[in-house]
Amino acid sequence: MKKDISYLAIQALTNQLADKIKDSGNDFDCIVGIARGGSVPATMLSYQLEIPEVRHIQLSSYTEQQRGNVWMDELDNNIIQHIKLSYAHVLLVDDLSDSGQSFDFLTTKFQCNGILHKTAALYLKTGSEFRPDFYSAEVPQDLWLNFPWEHSRM
Repeated sequence: MKKDISYLAIQALTNQLADKIKDSGNDFDCIVGIARGGSVPATMLSYQLEIPEVRHIQLSSYTEQQRGNVWMDELDNNIIQHIKLSYAHVLLVDDLSDSGQSFDFLTTKFQCNGILHKTAALYLKTGSEFRPDFYSAEVPQDLWLNFPWEHSRM
Protein backbone atom coordinates (compact mmCIF):
# COMPACT_ATOMS: atom_id res chain seq x y z
CA MET A 1 0.00 0.00 0.00
CA LYS A 2 1.28 3.48 -0.94
CA LYS A 3 0.37 6.96 0.17
CA ASP A 4 1.38 10.23 -1.50
CA ILE A 5 2.29 12.94 1.00
CA SER A 6 1.74 16.56 -0.04
CA TYR A 7 3.83 19.56 0.96
CA LEU A 8 0.79 20.86 2.86
CA ALA A 9 0.73 17.63 4.89
CA ILE A 10 4.47 17.99 5.55
CA GLN A 11 3.88 21.54 6.79
CA ALA A 12 1.10 20.39 9.14
CA LEU A 13 3.19 17.48 10.46
CA THR A 14 6.19 19.76 10.96
CA ASN A 15 4.02 22.25 12.86
CA GLN A 16 2.78 19.44 15.14
CA LEU A 17 6.35 18.28 15.68
CA ALA A 18 7.56 21.79 16.47
CA ASP A 19 4.76 22.24 19.03
CA LYS A 20 5.67 18.97 20.77
CA ILE A 21 9.34 19.95 20.87
CA LYS A 22 8.53 23.43 22.25
CA ASP A 23 6.22 21.93 24.88
CA SER A 24 8.96 19.53 26.01
CA GLY A 25 11.11 22.35 27.38
CA ASN A 26 14.21 21.08 25.60
CA ASP A 27 16.63 23.76 24.46
CA PHE A 28 18.52 22.73 21.31
CA ASP A 29 21.38 24.66 19.78
CA CYS A 30 21.67 22.61 16.58
CA ILE A 31 19.46 20.49 14.34
CA VAL A 32 21.00 17.58 12.45
CA GLY A 33 19.05 16.23 9.48
CA ILE A 34 19.59 12.67 8.34
CA ALA A 35 20.06 13.14 4.60
CA ARG A 36 18.31 12.84 2.35
CA GLY A 37 14.81 12.36 3.77
CA GLY A 38 15.43 14.33 6.95
CA SER A 39 16.93 17.37 5.22
CA VAL A 40 13.64 19.10 4.42
CA PRO A 41 11.98 18.52 7.83
CA ALA A 42 15.21 19.55 9.61
CA THR A 43 15.33 22.83 7.71
CA MET A 44 11.63 23.52 8.29
CA LEU A 45 12.03 22.83 12.02
CA SER A 46 15.05 25.13 12.19
CA TYR A 47 12.80 28.03 11.15
CA GLN A 48 9.87 27.05 13.37
CA LEU A 49 12.08 26.52 16.43
CA GLU A 50 14.34 29.48 15.59
CA ILE A 51 17.48 27.34 15.61
CA PRO A 52 19.70 28.65 12.79
CA GLU A 53 22.38 25.97 13.17
CA VAL A 54 21.54 23.07 10.85
CA ARG A 55 23.85 20.24 9.82
CA HIS A 56 23.23 17.17 7.69
CA ILE A 57 24.66 13.67 7.89
CA GLN A 58 24.37 11.32 4.93
CA LEU A 59 23.57 7.71 5.77
CA SER A 60 23.05 4.87 3.34
CA SER A 61 21.02 1.74 3.89
CA TYR A 62 18.90 1.32 0.77
CA THR A 63 19.98 -0.04 -2.59
CA GLU A 64 17.72 -0.24 -5.63
CA GLN A 65 16.68 -3.75 -4.61
CA GLN A 66 16.66 -3.90 -0.81
CA ARG A 67 17.42 -2.39 2.55
CA GLY A 68 20.72 -3.40 4.13
CA ASN A 69 23.15 -2.36 6.82
CA VAL A 70 23.58 1.34 7.58
CA TRP A 71 26.88 2.96 6.76
CA MET A 72 28.36 6.45 6.78
CA ASP A 73 31.05 8.23 4.80
CA GLU A 74 34.29 9.26 6.55
CA LEU A 75 33.45 12.92 5.93
CA ASP A 76 30.36 12.50 8.08
CA ASN A 77 32.53 11.12 10.90
CA ASN A 78 34.30 14.49 10.76
CA ILE A 79 30.93 16.25 10.97
CA ILE A 80 30.14 14.25 14.11
CA GLN A 81 33.40 15.47 15.66
CA HIS A 82 32.48 19.05 14.71
CA ILE A 83 29.05 18.61 16.33
CA LYS A 84 30.66 17.20 19.48
CA LEU A 85 32.98 20.19 19.80
CA SER A 86 30.48 22.90 18.81
CA TYR A 87 27.05 22.13 20.28
CA ALA A 88 25.61 21.31 23.70
CA HIS A 89 22.22 19.78 22.77
CA VAL A 90 21.33 18.45 19.32
CA LEU A 91 18.01 17.52 17.72
CA LEU A 92 18.43 14.64 15.25
CA VAL A 93 15.70 14.68 12.55
CA ASP A 94 14.51 12.28 9.85
CA ASP A 95 11.36 12.07 7.74
CA LEU A 96 10.41 8.69 9.20
CA SER A 97 11.55 5.93 11.49
CA ASP A 98 10.94 2.92 9.25
CA SER A 99 13.09 0.06 10.51
CA GLY A 100 14.77 2.38 13.01
CA GLN A 101 18.25 1.49 11.76
CA SER A 102 19.28 5.03 10.80
CA PHE A 103 18.26 6.51 14.14
CA ASP A 104 19.80 3.59 16.02
CA PHE A 105 23.09 3.94 14.11
CA LEU A 106 23.39 7.69 14.71
CA THR A 107 22.20 7.71 18.32
CA THR A 108 24.86 5.08 19.06
CA LYS A 109 27.49 7.27 17.33
CA PHE A 110 26.28 10.33 19.27
CA GLN A 111 26.28 8.47 22.59
CA CYS A 112 29.80 7.09 21.98
CA ASN A 113 30.95 10.66 21.33
CA GLY A 114 29.17 12.14 24.35
CA ILE A 115 26.75 14.23 22.27
CA LEU A 116 23.57 15.12 24.17
CA HIS A 117 20.66 14.68 21.78
CA LYS A 118 17.00 13.91 21.19
CA THR A 119 15.37 12.47 18.08
CA ALA A 120 12.41 13.56 15.94
CA ALA A 121 10.58 12.22 12.89
CA LEU A 122 7.48 13.18 10.97
CA TYR A 123 6.35 9.55 10.84
CA LEU A 124 6.89 6.46 12.98
CA LYS A 125 6.12 3.08 11.43
CA THR A 126 4.49 0.60 13.80
CA GLY A 127 7.23 -2.01 13.30
CA SER A 128 10.15 0.35 13.84
CA GLU A 129 12.68 -0.89 16.37
CA PHE A 130 13.48 2.74 17.26
CA ARG A 131 10.92 5.11 18.74
CA PRO A 132 11.94 8.77 18.29
CA ASP A 133 11.55 11.11 21.27
CA PHE A 134 9.19 13.21 19.13
CA TYR A 135 7.07 12.23 16.13
CA SER A 136 3.92 13.54 14.45
CA ALA A 137 2.10 10.46 13.18
CA GLU A 138 2.25 6.69 13.45
CA VAL A 139 1.53 4.63 10.33
CA PRO A 140 1.32 0.90 9.55
CA GLN A 141 4.58 -0.85 8.74
CA ASP A 142 3.38 -1.95 5.30
CA LEU A 143 2.47 1.59 4.17
CA TRP A 144 4.95 3.06 1.67
CA LEU A 145 5.11 6.83 2.01
CA ASN A 146 5.87 8.87 -1.14
CA PHE A 147 7.31 12.16 0.06
CA PRO A 148 6.98 15.17 -2.27
CA TRP A 149 10.78 15.50 -2.64
CA GLU A 150 11.02 11.93 -3.96
CA HIS A 151 9.68 12.54 -7.49
CA SER A 152 11.57 9.59 -8.98
CA ARG A 153 9.65 7.21 -6.68
CA MET A 154 6.20 8.35 -7.82
